[in-house]
Amino acid sequence: MKDSLEVYKKSIKNWEIGKHHLKRAEFKAKLINIKTGKLLDLGAFKGELERFLPKEINYYPLDIFKIKHKNFKKCDLNKGKIPFSNNFFDYVVCTSILEHLLIEPNVILKEIYRVLKNKNNTALISLPNDLGLNRIFYLIRNDNDIGTLEEQKYGRHHWFFTIKNSKKLLRKYFIIKNEIAFSGGVLPYFLKFPKQLSTEIYYICKKKIFLK
Repeated sequence: MKDSLEVYKKSIKNWEIGKHHLKRAEFKAKLINIKTGKLLDLGAFKGELERFLPKEINYYPLDIFKIKHKNFKKCDLNKGKIPFSNNFFDYVVCTSILEHLLIEPNVILKEIYRVLKNKNNTALISLPNDLGLNRIFYLIRNDNDIGTLEEQKYGRHHWFFTIKNSKKLLRKYFIIKNEIAFSGGVLPYFLKFPKQLSTEIYYICKKKIFLK
């Protein structure tokens, strides 16, 4: 596992921020409804989300390779731990992450729940729609993300999500306040598809409070 992780880190470290990264970051920023407070960005890549956020937000990027930022934390989420204390963040962003995990996504959802402050605070979580047009196109081309190549295991999808099972998973810890469809991959960003055909769904979630 260590060898494949090092290969993956070296490959993405040299990636430049492309137009698709910026479009996705801008799309996410429009969904984030806070003006101040601490925001955790899981799988932050180069921290491109911050440029679209209000300056008053205290931004914390987290990823497996180091970037230059005062609040950066290096972390492999496959170890099952987010390196912050309980109830630390006002907002958590976790997009295009859970499907890539080698561990069960449920583990990281528990961690997001733990570091998020209270029922008034929000997590923005995206999950792929594996019954959508983008996924079907890849399957027809036999260009399946789920593969066995050791050097690419960290960049591939390891979990299959439908809209139905995504919501069932998220509702274990969160109340889903809104669902926003997003088109990407082989689908043009500027075209709007019905939710059932979209590439992925962004879920705006409030922390569920359990009675003791």
